[in-house]
Amino acid sequence: MGEKVKDAPTFARMTAMELAKHVLGTTRARHIVITGGEPALYDLRPLSEIFIEAGRSVQLETSGTHEIRIDPRAFVTVSPKVGMPGGLKVSDDALARADEIKMPVGKPADVERLREVVAGVMAAKDVRLDRIPTVWLQPLSQSAKATALCVEAATAHGWRISIQTHKYLGVR
Repeated sequence: MGEKVKDAPTFARMTAMELAKHVLGTTRARHIVITGGEPALYDLRPLSEIFIEAGRSVQLETSGTHEIRIDPRAFVTVSPKVGMPGGLKVSDDALARADEIKMPVGKPADVERLREVVAGVMAAKDVRLDRIPTVWLQPLSQSAKATALCVEAATAHGWRISIQTHKYLGVR
């Protein structure tokens, strides 16, 4: 297994099997979330298949800017960075694969962009009732104004609200 032996921009390089063995050997977690940076840059099919075959559920959290290559049994969260710095386009295919769409909201324009994204998802694919993504709003920085906007939008559109827990914990 690859281990860190000196300072490097990455911790270790591992094959899918090495990484899965490490994770499965060091945790009893039943649900594994693959996130951080942009995990969809990688072909996650081999890794996710190993985890699922080992009896774990797998979830991918992605910005939706790259092709999603993961076991079809995995749960996919797309958190589109629509109108945010970086300028990468959110893939229609990634949105169509999403089990849920989660978006930080701070102003009315964010809600309008999200409405457009959701409308595009519904129009771009043959929506099966079991594949309609759940939509989550996250009040940006937990401000009272953003929270009120999320409550209003969620009520109007049948969406849900969650918090960005890392903000409460002070984790970046």
